[in-house]
Amino acid sequence: MGDVLAVVQNEWMKLKHRRRLLVVLAIAILMLCALTGITYIDAKRSEEWRNPLNQLKNQIEMYEADLRNFDSASVTEGGRMHGGSKEELEAQLTNVKKEYERAKEFATGDWKAVLQEEKKEAEAIIKDPNVSKEEKSYKIEELERINYHLENDVKPLRGLGTSGYNELQNMNGALVMLFVPFLVIFLVADMVSSESSSGTIKLLLIRPISRFKILLGKWIVSILATILFSVVFYTLLWVMLSIIFGFTTGMYEPQWLNVVTETISRVDEFGKSSMQTIQHYDNAYLIPSWLYLIYLIGMSTVAMILIATIAFFCTTIFKTVIMSTGVAFVVVVVGMVLNMVIQAPSNKLWLFTNHLDLMQHWSGTTVQASLTTGFMVLGIWLVVAIVPTFYVFTKRDVFNA
Repeated sequence: MGDVLAVVQNEWMKLKHRRRLLVVLAIAILMLCALTGITYIDAKRSEEWRNPLNQLKNQIEMYEADLRNFDSASVTEGGRMHGGSKEELEAQLTNVKKEYERAKEFATGDWKAVLQEEKKEAEAIIKDPNVSKEEKSYKIEELERINYHLENDVKPLRGLGTSGYNELQNMNGALVMLFVPFLVIFLVADMVSSESSSGTIKLLLIRPISRFKILLGKWIVSILATILFSVVFYTLLWVMLSIIFGFTTGMYEPQWLNVVTETISRVDEFGKSSMQTIQHYDNAYLIPSWLYLIYLIGMSTVAMILIATIAFFCTTIFKTVIMSTGVAFVVVVVGMVLNMVIQAPSNKLWLFTNHLDLMQHWSGTTVQASLTTGFMVLGIWLVVAIVPTFYVFTKRDVFNA
């Protein structure tokens, strides 16, 4: 154990003085600034149409325009925004106006009274035997959210604004599938190959420490560096987003965990078959956004440990930095492409890229797999990558190469 610790200390010192680390940090800073800037611009551009009051106001204007033109001979039903009879349009306009008054009261008045009214409506729909299973599932989710807000005295955002928590959650798919993996690869992919190409690996191997312990120390440093980098990267991004949107805004917004999502086949009245997604909330529960963020950072970091291990495999197998870095990039890119091209969840179950966003499994936003399956697949890939890494390194003839 002492020998491994000595290797870890030595490799950590070398990592800190490696020029590549400065390059990774510089790219990461530029990436953080770009992501924050793009998110801010997008939020400003969409601020108006995100507002439910503006959306409902536009709907009222369209219904009123349809009713004004209803009797006009020059305007056919296909030329109107909404079809149906005049009575149906008037009924729909009445409902939209009611929703507008409710949204207005929610934004500027007693929001708890609005939620209480919505709660009664949701409970009535859930009890209605004529309501479809999909509609009941949606209303159960809505009712649980309403109860959370009322019990915890948390006013929902509902399009009246956004938060750093929400924006980070929305971009996590791109972060964990694209941006962070590439930075991790660039950070780790020269741990062994740089010394192999320069010949300094021979000086390291003449020390009275086994090859296994030397490589174990290097791998531990790679994992520690990946964990530290991932946590700091996500934390800094949240801080930068929160500076813009507010540190407490959306802090206690509820987020679902342990939702089970399934896809079922349904045949309509015309005999046409279609696939529909249903979410089950039997064992699901809500947590505040600040806790969800902590889980998200932890899950993303776990996924990056596999990426670092794949990069470590490449840096051990290939003797040049260009090859080790390039092959690691190719492995991840091919995995991402396959994950996008293959549609059936069962056909891509064993792709590691299918499980990099573990929070999607836990929150039930996809039907790909459960959280347990995600951990299992990532664990299998980690073993597949690390076992040949140690075998090749301990058996390779370095001195006569």
